[in-house]
Amino acid sequence: MGTIVPDSLTDPWTLGSLRVPNRVLLAPLAGIGNWFVRLQAKRYGAGMAVSEMVSSHAIHHGNEQIFFGASVRYANDRGEERTVRIMGVDEAESARGDVSWISPVARALLRARVGDEVRLVTPGGPETLEVLEVSYPKP
Repeated sequence: MGTIVPDSLTDPWTLGSLRVPNRVLLAPLAGIGNWFVRLQAKRYGAGMAVSEMVSSHAIHHGNEQIFFGASVRYANDRGEERTVRIMGVDEAESARGDVSWISPVARALLRARVGDEVRLVTPGGPETLEVLEVSYPKP
């Protein structure tokens, strides 16, 4: 037997310039993975699923140490600089410079601080990365 949904929940609405097809929103609680929210959104037909989670490590440790959610600027052995943002597996978009927290570069950088040098093993051989800057989104 199907669930009867009041018409008001199925009405579309707008949020700024975004048109949301119905009035059902899902968002994760702290510590609940984003994949679960997307699964529930698909299963129950949510009009929008918000699943951005921000690490609170910067509040506890300042912006000096690298944890989940950090944007990190680093230089390799050749002096080439790159900035990455360490995100969850589902959130990481390489076109934006995001890397998953389980990627080799993120695993090498995690827990490092500005000025630290870390070792990254690549198919072309090991590289040394120097951490130049660490920042977090504002709470």
